[in-house]
Amino acid sequence: MSYGNCEKKHRTVASFTTNVNDPSTSSWDLTPYKTAGIGTPGGTWRLIEVGYNLLYESGKISSDGTLVSYDYEEPVASGASTFRSRSSTPSSLPDHFDSHYSYDGYMELQITEPEEECEE
Repeated sequence: MSYGNCEKKHRTVASFTTNVNDPSTSSWDLTPYKTAGIGTPGGTWRLIEVGYNLLYESGKISSDGTLVSYDYEEPVASGASTFRSRSSTPSSLPDHFDSHYSYDGYMELQITEPEEECEE
């Protein structure tokens, strides 16, 4: 058994086709995906244009399932009162993605589950 040799499996959470020439598709509203529970804690996420494999944003998934930046650090609990007063985790996913291209951009918000042990 080994770690790190597993094929990464991206799961699409949402998709949208963008095109700057069409006002109804020139911007993708990502705010519905800025909440807890979107992904599996310990996994990663990415915003990608799949036609050209262009990565626009990426990060990790916090303990409450929020899409955060790679440099996000979980708050340290200092007792039961910390848990009760904890506010929601701030997402680093942008509020929207704006297309700047006059072709159809096939966008996906993808998550990858935390890496598990796999066979060689």
